[in-house]
Amino acid sequence: HRDLHSFPTRRSSDLDDQGHARPDYAPITLRVACGGILKAACVKVVPRIAARAGKSGLDLKAVGSGRTFDTAAAVCDGEAAATIVQSDALALVGRQPSCLGRYDVVGRPLYPYYAFLVAKADAPFRQLEDLAASNGRRRLIMAGAEGTGGQITIGYLLRSDPALQRAVTLMIGDLDFGLSKVADGSIDAVFAVESLDSDVIDRVRLKRDASGKSTYRFIDIRPGPEFFRIG
Repeated sequence: HRDLHSFPTRRSSDLDDQGHARPDYAPITLRVACGGILKAACVKVVPRIAARAGKSGLDLKAVGSGRTFDTAAAVCDGEAAATIVQSDALALVGRQPSCLGRYDVVGRPLYPYYAFLVAKADAPFRQLEDLAASNGRRRLIMAGAEGTGGQITIGYLLRSDPALQRAVTLMIGDLDFGLSKVADGSIDAVFAVESLDSDVIDRVRLKRDASGKSTYRFIDIRPGPEFFRIG
């Protein structure tokens, strides 16, 4: 005959509302650096990942980390267990001695960032390459503060195109200040790297002059293959 054995079953109180087993230990809290605490990475991305990680006993906490460069360095400096950051910023920080062998890239790209110039609506150039054909005049481009995503990305862009590098003078400054300087003609453009849901895009798109015409125009950035080899 066969012996009957009773096997323990998990009590319903040990299951979450979707029937998944709850961990029987206290959650492990991990800090996730995500840039500006009001930016999409902190407000939208980390909470979505945290909701899934919680089922494995991890409690992910979004941590504001300021500039893109600082966000990328947060893991290497021991300030966070993980970070969400632009891939080109990681490539730059990863070459620093303090980061060598101290981080791993996990998962897949989460969402794209878009690089663009914001110029006056009547600017004589229509694409990035047009800046190199300016008859010897150097174009003034503002690219955000030192260590920000925009400043890092345009640095790669200029290094990948010597003609463009000779034609452009970079300025460091606040985005809103840069837009005001574009509007009054003091500089040629502002370089920005933003996600599609950024309020910057709407602010630029909706800005009108006294006659009701658009103040600015977006200029798409389509880098050549050399850019990707450098990055």
